Amino acid sequence: MTDDLTRRRLITAGGALIGLGAAAGLTFGFGLWQGPWASSPYNDLLDQLPLAAGAVTLGRAVRQALPTLSDRAAAASLRRRLAGTSLRKLARKDAEQRRVVDVSGWILPLSVAELCALAVSKAEA
Repeated sequence: MTDDLTRRRLITAGGALIGLGAAAGLTFGFGLWQGPWASSPYNDLLDQLPLAAGAVTLGRAVRQALPTLSDRAAAASLRRRLAGTSLRKLARKDAEQRRVVDVSGWILPLSVAELCALAVSKAEA
């Protein structure tokens, strides 16, 4: 009798885990959950930002510091410069080459500033 209860619990637990796995696969694997950048033409870029809310806040300050910044131009530049590298490496390279922007007293690598500005565009869309 104890073996039957143990077997039933094991089968029930296994079925529950399979069900959860299937639900997670459908949700994440098929794009039913898109995260903070759902349906943005810049998802490939914005996915490199770890904190959406912080990026939007900083991006608003970038927009004030760089009022003529074009989303399309920034995205094209970022895609070209990020090809085959990470945001961290690109930001370091920007700083080393003095491609920086003064945003409310903060000195930011241009790549980070452009990416945060794109976050604002998506958040306000």
